[in-house]
Amino acid sequence: MDLQDSYDELNNIVRTLDDLIDEITNKEYIQQLEETKYQAQEELNKISEMLLKEQEENEKMDVYEYQRSVL
Repeated sequence: MDLQDSYDELNNIVRTLDDLIDEITNKEYIQQLEETKYQAQEELNKISEMLLKEQEENEKMDVYEYQRSVL
């Protein structure tokens, strides 16, 4: 699974948990779901940073390759 797939999956998990938390009233389950959502959000943040770095590196490589092709 690549980073984008992981990001998409975790984003879906967080959004789904948000919806579920809004729909239920049982405090214990809400607390458990919020803990799970927090874990997924933390992992999502890490992957988001990794994706940003990957994108920046790709952009640098594109510029480098363009500059080489112009010469």
